[in-house]
Amino acid sequence: MPSVIHLTLSVHDSHSKTSIICNPILSIPFHPVAPKWRFPLASMTISCFLMFTLSGNVWYLAMGSVLIALLTLLISLLFGFTLRAVVRQEICVKEH
Repeated sequence: MPSVIHLTLSVHDSHSKTSIICNPILSIPFHPVAPKWRFPLASMTISCFLMFTLSGNVWYLAMGSVLIALLTLLISLLFGFTLRAVVRQEICVKEH
């Protein structure tokens, strides 16, 4: 389940002693697990292909191929989620 970070901007006027809180609260959706898996998955993939090159063992080639497919799927999903957030104007929004 995606998490949401809530950021609130508070502006205090020292002359009138008033406080303004911008509404609505700026929400930035993200999935906490997916970004953390990109680097380890990429490094395991490279390691498998390197071990295949060094040892010639087909097991490493097969494992590297599966991992690169998973890595491609993961990055494609993250790219799709990012595009969806841009279209919904949840991120990359002009300031007022």
